[in-house]
Amino acid sequence: MVSSYADFVQKDKFTMDKSDFNKLKNAQQMNKLYSQQYNENEKLKILKENKNIYNLSFNQLIKNFSLVLMEITNDLSAFINSKNKSINSFMIIFVQKERLMYVGILLLIISLALWFIDISK
Repeated sequence: MVSSYADFVQKDKFTMDKSDFNKLKNAQQMNKLYSQQYNENEKLKILKENKNIYNLSFNQLIKNFSLVLMEITNDLSAFINSKNKSINSFMIIFVQKERLMYVGILLLIISLALWFIDISK
């Protein structure tokens, strides 16, 4: 009786056995996976780059500024009502996520307003 089909196939440099085929398929799958991961990372880089302050329009900057101020106000009211108060948790309210940039803008606006009040006297 015939042992297997592979015995009849003449082996040359163009034919692959099952292990070579599996290695090739695994390599193709890994290549596809890595390319998808690379593309996804590039998309995330672009999204992060578009969120930077120098890429925002003035209108978007004002909207983000108002949203951040409302979030800070909500967090400050929750902090005031909480039992565990510490200076560390107070400062975290202002520096978490991307709030630090908008807190800096707020301090700049307040300092300019106080400067205009001072020079108008």
